[in-house]
Amino acid sequence: MAQIAGGGLDIAAGGDGTVWATASGGTYTWSGGTDPTTWQNNWNLVSGSAPGGNALLVQANGKSATDLWGVASNGNIWHYDGTNWTQISGGLSWVSEGTDGTVQGVSGDGKVWLYTGAGSLPWTQRPGTLTQLSVGSGTSNMWAVDSNTNIWKTS
Repeated sequence: MAQIAGGGLDIAAGGDGTVWATASGGTYTWSGGTDPTTWQNNWNLVSGSAPGGNALLVQANGKSATDLWGVASNGNIWHYDGTNWTQISGGLSWVSEGTDGTVQGVSGDGKVWLYTGAGSLPWTQRPGTLTQLSVGSGTSNMWAVDSNTNIWKTS
């Protein structure tokens, strides 16, 4: 591993090679630079990267440059389509999107949610309580961590 200049709260890599970092100044994409001394040579600020005006993302995950999901410190959920940010109903502390577009999240109370996109609350509760999860694809390829630091995998 090689250190790249810059600092972040969270980092995620999409299946298309896009790398996202959330930081105190907004959400950034990696430019491909490897300058170990000047972060501006490595990172590009995403337009509107403080969705809702001041809701900086603290965690993000997406599958491509045009499909990023994020959670703000206040629990608001945001989706970025490569141009615009849209707030999604609900509240989460963690979100993950698989390579097939499946989105799952964890709420502050540990409940697991699957994004359906339907209705005023577009989430369906799934079994279990977790603190973090990572969706590979679909609902059968997910890894997760619970509050006791146990690691789980769907089968």
